[in-house]
Amino acid sequence: MGEDRRSDMVLGGGQRKQSLVTVGQHRVQISSRMGLFKTDVGVVLAPDEFAGMIVVPHWEEIQKLLAPGQAWRTFVWKPEHRVYQLVRSVYAAYRQTWHILQKYGLDVRTGEKSAMTTAAQAARQLNLVVLGLARGSSVEQVRQATSRIVQQAAGQLGQPRRLTKLQAVEQLAALNQGGDRQGRFNPSAAMARTQAAYRLLQERLEQEIMVIDPHIESRQKALINMIQLAELRLGAIGHFLQSLLSGNTFYQWRVQRQRMVIAAQCEYYAQDCATIDFHPYRQTCQEIATDLRRVRDLLRQGRDRTAFTKEARHALINCREALSLKAVQIDVERLIFRVMRAEQRPRRFAWSQARVTLEGIDRRLRSVDESHFRRPVSIEARVRLEKAWVAIRAADQAQLAALRQTLKEMSDVL
Repeated sequence: MGEDRRSDMVLGGGQRKQSLVTVGQHRVQISSRMGLFKTDVGVVLAPDEFAGMIVVPHWEEIQKLLAPGQAWRTFVWKPEHRVYQLVRSVYAAYRQTWHILQKYGLDVRTGEKSAMTTAAQAARQLNLVVLGLARGSSVEQVRQATSRIVQQAAGQLGQPRRLTKLQAVEQLAALNQGGDRQGRFNPSAAMARTQAAYRLLQERLEQEIMVIDPHIESRQKALINMIQLAELRLGAIGHFLQSLLSGNTFYQWRVQRQRMVIAAQCEYYAQDCATIDFHPYRQTCQEIATDLRRVRDLLRQGRDRTAFTKEARHALINCREALSLKAVQIDVERLIFRVMRAEQRPRRFAWSQARVTLEGIDRRLRSVDESHFRRPVSIEARVRLEKAWVAIRAADQAQLAALRQTLKEMSDVL
């Protein structure tokens, strides 16, 4: 019982739940632990083909629950309405949150927040234009006064699918159509239209876009917690392994009491690995836990010294090298994030810094000992690395998307 005391202490906690997720064109039943760090994020537990993937709400599918012409404020939300999707790893899920925030606007100056704010300001300006027109003004005068502003607002709104945006566009379009049957302009009707457009755009901004922010930001925090805690635990395991494999410590195993202490530590860190059940760490952590428990058993059995030492050392080296590859993958994932942020916000990418990162990755890949691995990966990863170097050497902003894709392929290999 004592050795399993930490087996249920998975990172982020959560409760086991059954739910449906969207996979391609299909809905799949999964078992997952949901509510990580008390958010809407989860980790798949079963079936095995999806185990370790990250579960997050699928906003686009949720929006389809609205009936044609229905506004969010009239929608009665129920827990069974929640629709989920799977994301391949915790790093990919974290990047996804930035894509969502970029789409809707990191602040009122970017994304759809900027479009809604600009269009709403245009509608308000239209209202002021209309207020300055005397009763009986010609339709042509109104068209000349409003054409530029309407075009600006329409350009921001694009081809809307949400009801509030659609209604706002209709109000602005009607304003630009002309006057009544006698060709006269009615300021009161025009003001009503501009005010309606302004109200609808504000509603879209405040009740449909900005309400997304807190959900995505809390998800971001949960994901970064998972990343940081996993990296911290793996770093501690790596330090333990390096200490065990150093000359002085390794030969202390001949002392019975010291062997029991090290065996207990092997079990402790094996349990630490078991708490990391999500990609991209899941499989590696499972294999490290298996190897550490093999060493634990060898230490407790006190078998023939030469055979025992060789088998235990091989197991520990495998653990250390597997962690080295994970450390490389972490560097690759961090670089992917830097490339993505450079794409999202027009700014000069730090090519020289990226070169230093790739040089470090190259050195570490060359130094990894995969002689006892069932499936060596460093050679395949270096093939992707060579492709990444092509983009890095070009130092061309237009190459960022290609660089990001190549780095993602490298991370998948690792």
